[in-house]
Formats: sequence, C-alpha cells, structure tokens
Amino acid sequence: MKAFCYYEPIEGEQFDEHGPMVHSWRRNWERLGWVPGVLTETQAKAHAAYRRWSTSVPQLASINHRAYQKACFVRWLALAEILRPGESAVFVDYDVFNVSFTPADARRLASPDQVTNLHYGQCSQPVILDYRQAQALPAVLMEMTQALALERPDQKDWNDMSFWEADKKRSLGFARYLDICLPYVPYVEAPMIHLSWEAVDGAGSRKSQVWKELEALYGT
Repeated sequence: MKAFCYYEPIEGEQFDEHGPMVHSWRRNWERLGWVPGVLTETQAKAHAAYRRWSTSVPQLASINHRAYQKACFVRWLALAEILRPGESAVFVDYDVFNVSFTPADARRLASPDQVTNLHYGQCSQPVILDYRQAQALPAVLMEMTQALALERPDQKDWNDMSFWEADKKRSLGFARYLDICLPYVPYVEAPMIHLSWEAVDGAGSRKSQVWKELEALYGT
C-alpha cells in the first residue's frame, strides 16, 4: 500500500531541516512495508483546479508563510492527481514518525463511506482514503474553507486544517476520526507520533533532533 507525503521547499530558517526529514520519513515508512512517495507542486499543477486555487488561497487570511499556506491546500490537488482508480493510500505529513502502523492496519481501518482521519486533534493528516474520496475532497475542502472564512471574517488564519476541524466539531460526516497518531511527548506510546510545531519546535527543540531520538528508540 502506498503512503504519500507532500514536500515543496520553502525559504526560511524554520523550514531548513524539512528537506532532510523527507528522506528520513521515507526510510521510516519503508521499514514497515509501505511504498512511500513524495508529492510536489508538479503533481498539483497538473490538476485542473490548480490555477483557480492559486488565486483563491491568497485571499484567505494567514499568519503563516504564504508559501506554506499554499502548500497546505494544493497538496490535496497533488494527491487527487496521482491516485489511480482502485487505489487507496495514506496521506501523511513528513514529520509523522511511524512506530508500528502497517498497510494491514490501514486496510482494516479504511472505509468506503468516509475518509478515515487518524490524527488525535483536528489536523488534516494522516488520513486513509481511496481514489473516489481523493477526487471529491479538494472541492469540498475549498468550498467549506471559503464558507467558514465568510462566516468568521475576523479569524486570522485559514489552512486545510480549518476544514477538518469544522467537519469534526460539527459532525458533518465527511470523515471519521480515530486517535491513532498522537503528539510527541517524551515516552509517548502510539502507532504514529506527530512531531508537530506545538509539541516540538514550540518547546524549543528541533524536529530532526527528536526524530533521531525516535529512530534510536524504535529503529530506522
């Protein structure tokens, strides 16, 4: 089974370790039987909605680097473009360390009726989805985010997580949510561990440093 992450280089010191982490992510997921792939803006640009999104995304408020905000949205176009009929995949951030989550686990948890979101909070990844769901998701995600932005004009930050947060809190039913991927804290035990900014960078550590600690603990 395939596992995809999305990576596009972004200028800025806070992003300088992300490129090497993608290679570490690939090795980490391969060891558990996954076929990992790294999506880029090249696949996103091939999607029919890319040009329209390039205009729509900058109209949404953001406190983040604009290139980062854009990547958060267009990565879903890249996935929709690359996934083929009959295929299912896990779409995951490259700062998610896989401890024990296997393709067999994903097949067991996948649903033909809903996207399966494996994150402990309202994050957008990791998710399990099939071709049909990947095709439907971009339009729903953008339309919902734009509607939310009109509903809450004072909100200062919009990204793809805004959709998942609304889906979960309002029980809209696009996805079902399972706490499989947990945030990094020392000695956390979970099938997947997310080295989120809040959990790692916000605490004064660097993701690459914590990743190496997890590799020493669980293997590469």
